[in-house]
Amino acid sequence: MQLTDFLGLVHPVLAVMCVFPLVGIVVNYAWATRQRRLQAKSGDKSKIPASSGLEHKGA
Repeated sequence: MQLTDFLGLVHPVLAVMCVFPLVGIVVNYAWATRQRRLQAKSGDKSKIPASSGLEHKGA
């Protein structure tokens, strides 16, 4: 088995383990943000918290 064969086998595993979860996290946050903004636009108080990580302390 050569290196190209090995990389051809490992490539789908890396996509499933790294790329797909990241896409899912981004889509989840984007959906929550959209729902929160749509509720705010209609005048209702959103029940979805606008949360941010610890690295966003705001000076």
